[in-house]
Amino acid sequence: MIARNVRLPGGEIDVIARDRDTIVFVEVKARASQRFGSALGAVDARKRRTLRAIAADWLQIAAPGANARFDVVTIDAAGARLHRGAFA
Repeated sequence: MIARNVRLPGGEIDVIARDRDTIVFVEVKARASQRFGSALGAVDARKRRTLRAIAADWLQIAAPGANARFDVVTIDAAGARLHRGAFA
């Protein structure tokens, strides 16, 4: 893990990690119930857009030219699950 709870103008990235030569930006979503939708569904188009923008800013400063990937970790009644490469 490189960092947790990274706050930049425009938002926050839960986890920044490295997977070999790739910088991985991880969004963690938990849901106690499905009442307001699934944990994965909570990472909607607006949230993905925000994460992409924050990640681009971070990469420009900390790792120019690095490969990047976006993962989502969901936590719900079924347990925790990693959605690798959840969006581009």
